[in-house]
Amino acid sequence: MNPEEVLVCLVSGQPMPNIIPAFVNKPHIVVLLTTTQEKATADHIKKVYSKNGMKCEIHEQFIDAYDVFSIRRELEKIYDKYCNHKLTMNITGGTKLMAIAAYEFFREKKQDILYVDTLHSSILKFKEAEILVSKYDNLNISVKDYLLAHGIYPDEINRKTAGYNEVFMNIIDSDVKSFLNFSKKLRSFREIEGKFISGKYSVIRKKSEKRNESVGRIAKTTQLKFYDFEFNGKIVLENEITDLQYYVGYWLEDYTQYLLDKRNPNDAERGFKFKHSSGAESEIDVLITKNGMLHLISCKSGSFTKKDLFELEGLRQLAGGTFAKAYIVVPPKPGNYPEIRLRAKQLRIEFLTILELKKRIEAGIVM
Repeated sequence: MNPEEVLVCLVSGQPMPNIIPAFVNKPHIVVLLTTTQEKATADHIKKVYSKNGMKCEIHEQFIDAYDVFSIRRELEKIYDKYCNHKLTMNITGGTKLMAIAAYEFFREKKQDILYVDTLHSSILKFKEAEILVSKYDNLNISVKDYLLAHGIYPDEINRKTAGYNEVFMNIIDSDVKSFLNFSKKLRSFREIEGKFISGKYSVIRKKSEKRNESVGRIAKTTQLKFYDFEFNGKIVLENEITDLQYYVGYWLEDYTQYLLDKRNPNDAERGFKFKHSSGAESEIDVLITKNGMLHLISCKSGSFTKKDLFELEGLRQLAGGTFAKAYIVVPPKPGNYPEIRLRAKQLRIEFLTILELKKRIEAGIVM
């Protein structure tokens, strides 16, 4: 922590440009200058600072975002209060007029000015005669802090799923294509007696307590009980499986999380159902943060439509704003989803098959 530095920030609807430099530089105190319209965002930002042991105050007088004299007047008050400290002005947030007024004021006072370039993970610091660029390479902001900054409170977040079985994930990872073939055939399984085999994988039906007439809808067939999952003839899971939906589709969330964990994200959470301060409720399969950016991943093993894309885009805006990225991860299929891919691209959503995600991870790409 810098015992002398006071970081002054302009608050806008996107909180992360005000969170990032404080997490990087650890100033003595952060002062938030806000309009009445963005007071709620300032409150969320302050809660994140407080949660992480940083001092923060919201300047008592709101400013008019389009009144230069109002902005300069309040900046003068902040300067007078902290003139014995080293002041730095963060001009990333606020309106363009707020940023220009703040830049000119701090330039006159010969104080440092910074701008956060989230696209290149950089902070630009404007000094009297030069611009210094510094990279932040491993910025550790938790998923819950990221959501809290956007008005999603930790006590309103409920975990829905447990962690994955690493042994089972290692088996899938060793031959994903064979497992995908197994899962696909299991979905259309018609056998009622005996053993079902697909390549290196097999399941053996232990007992049928009740014959399900709609055997074609295997994902709904919870009455059929299976045990002994085999790989290369070796039993690796001996526990009884009573819900076939895991093999048919639920495994995709676990395996996606497993792949992402290989890239050592700063934080990862699963199966979130949460409520925004506005009252909107949302759900997402996998959330990770990496170097100050939130990644939202929706796993779709069954059917899905363009409506799912619109819902994911709305969730990205709600939970992460401009600085979050959204992805849909699916099993591969013939044709490779051309129409859905096009619409996803238009919405700035990454559309990946699980094989494409695996390839990215192995190439060292976070997402």
